Amino acid sequence: MTEQDWVRGDRLVLPRTATAEEVITFAEAVGFKEGHEQRTSTVHERVWIISGPLYFHYVDNAETGVSYVQVTGESAEAVERFTGIARKYFSPRAVPDLMAEVRAAKERDDKVFTLVQLATALASDPPPEAMRMLQEAFDSPDRYIRRAALLSALYLDWPLVAPFVRRMHEHDDEETLRQQAGYFVERNDDAS
Repeated sequence: MTEQDWVRGDRLVLPRTATAEEVITFAEAVGFKEGHEQRTSTVHERVWIISGPLYFHYVDNAETGVSYVQVTGESAEAVERFTGIARKYFSPRAVPDLMAEVRAAKERDDKVFTLVQLATALASDPPPEAMRMLQEAFDSPDRYIRRAALLSALYLDWPLVAPFVRRMHEHDDEETLRQQAGYFVERNDDAS
């Protein structure tokens, strides 16, 4: 099985009030077997084995403040079924609600946080309006909002964000953002 055959369910972005304990309680209650845990300075990921090659992931990114759950595996049907179960239990953030929050955000911190939540929640075929919001963020005069847009590249399919990231790498006013964008470009060019 190649990586292209591996099925990734929707990332279900958890509300700010959700805790790791709630995710652990869910995983234990439905009988998932503890898999592995990985921590870096900013990201904490726990993985449970649902059955065979079917996994339940919890990811908490301290840098962005976003946490989500996701089901992955070989069977699209099984991934979809368990994603549906998790969706009912966690009541994740909905893309239309997140887009409305991006539009309504008055404070920079709210806009930054909601942009990254939106990017995390988007599937591989995002609504055009969401992509326009991300493009506007890449073009923002505010470097913090541009950085949030760049963080979205962590969660979106590279072909969707490559033009924005390449332009940032070549033309952004901030050297740090140009360098960070260059990292994304290099990493994704090496993977192709």
